[in-house]
Amino acid sequence: MRILTPDNCYFLHFDDAGQFEFASSAEGKTVYIPNVDRYNPEANPDAADFLAQGYDLSDRPSTLTLQQAIEQKQAEITAAADAILSEAIEPYHAGERDAWALKRLAALRFLETGEIEPILQIEAESRQVPIAALAQRIIAKSEEYGNLQARVVGLREFHRSTVAKLQSVEDVMGYEWSIG
Repeated sequence: MRILTPDNCYFLHFDDAGQFEFASSAEGKTVYIPNVDRYNPEANPDAADFLAQGYDLSDRPSTLTLQQAIEQKQAEITAAADAILSEAIEPYHAGERDAWALKRLAALRFLETGEIEPILQIEAESRQVPIAALAQRIIAKSEEYGNLQARVVGLREFHRSTVAKLQSVEDVMGYEWSIG
């Protein structure tokens, strides 16, 4: 069984639902293969079924327009950036994340003025750690995440704007990028 690749599939279009449509050269069979794992028969039963029937599409030209290629590559870049940022915050409950900005402000105020806000007092007592240590930890974690976010967003936007300037489908589809 062969893995579907851009070299052996006929790409018809990329729709708003994030699906790729591939058409066979035999009997006009069309299969919708989701963006994720679209080329992996083990993860995508449609791809496995499509290949099991012996359809070979390697001789079909791509009808992908330059704008579609750019949008597809930019979506790929954005998804990778979003995944990196999501992974960084995944271990934390949404309620805890909602309090990050408030905790950061309270920690900054404590370190600048010595004023102790209830959110710091309660957490320090609950953790049984000094308020100063907690405030420093909050600031360090905030800066760590802020730096990661700045790096990922900066790289994402660099790659997205570079892709937007490319002049051919082949250049867009062949563009190599990395955010992580």
